[in-house]
Amino acid sequence: MPARPTRQPDTQKLDKTVALIDQRLGLGTIKRARDLPLVSSTPHIASGFDALDRITGIHGLPLGHLSLLSGRTTSGKLSIAYNILAHAQGTGRHKNDIAVIDCSRTSDADYIARCGVDLAHTLFVRPPDPEQAVPLIFDLLQGFGLHAVLIDGLGDLLRTRRIAHGFDAALPQLAATLRNAQCALICLDEPSPPWLRWLKLGSGAITHAAALHIEIARARWVYDDASGDVRGYASTARVVKSRWARAGVQCELALDIHP
Repeated sequence: MPARPTRQPDTQKLDKTVALIDQRLGLGTIKRARDLPLVSSTPHIASGFDALDRITGIHGLPLGHLSLLSGRTTSGKLSIAYNILAHAQGTGRHKNDIAVIDCSRTSDADYIARCGVDLAHTLFVRPPDPEQAVPLIFDLLQGFGLHAVLIDGLGDLLRTRRIAHGFDAALPQLAATLRNAQCALICLDEPSPPWLRWLKLGSGAITHAAALHIEIARARWVYDDASGDVRGYASTARVVKSRWARAGVQCELALDIHP
């Protein structure tokens, strides 16, 4: 039995309408909806990587939401996060203020500056006790008008069952606070203990609460053509979850080694 031909939509009437109105009122007066550019209405900050911005669905990371960047220590996620912070600050004389919550106690202010972050507009916080981190996050979001907050070392923050469950319980209120503050909250996560142990306890609330989850993996070293020295490295970024794009899409990012 021969296959039934696919029925094509009849658009002749619309074509005539477009042609008539263009003739009467000028070209560009009327357009088909399919020809309009897709512009994100979600407030966002650019990541500094065009390829990454394209796969998120909103041309960057969302303001007023939680974003999760996961990957191993050597994946490049920290460099990517610092570049995002630099773009969150903006350019010109009036820069936005940001904060880095250093739960891992490994952040290097000098390296942050070499990634383009203006330290004069950056709060650098090391909670003396992990249990103080969650109230501290709320204080930062509510009282300082910050444009972006980075939690470096999510696994170190959620090292115990009590703290992890307390963070879970705070997520609905945190989401509301983020929306009111229109601040981007970016969490860095590693697929290794204690984070995996915490997940195995049955608490995947933060991955559910994240509006955007990008997984970063080191792909290869990049060498200088002239000297043969290592110039940087390439990492792949894959969308695990996005409210604005399909999961699974990925891209490659070039990261320079800062002198």
